[in-house]
Amino acid sequence: MWWLLFIPLVVLLVVGANEWWYWQNYRRLPTYDQYRARHPAACPAGQCRCVHCGSRRLRLHSLRPDMRRHLCGNCGALLYRS
Repeated sequence: MWWLLFIPLVVLLVVGANEWWYWQNYRRLPTYDQYRARHPAACPAGQCRCVHCGSRRLRLHSLRPDMRRHLCGNCGALLYRS
């Protein structure tokens, strides 16, 4: 019966590792202001484009309500976070 205590610990470990992985990947992305500063030609007049393919079709991907990533709708490149 002691193994019944092991299952919630494994689930907690897996969920915690997943959250940590998402946070690390999210934190590595530049913010909107950092993206504009790094790529001024890609953000004329406040409307950003993809640096890789030049597309203006940007998609929003929410990991959580407070963690959003902006992706290119054409090539799928991760651009910045907000």
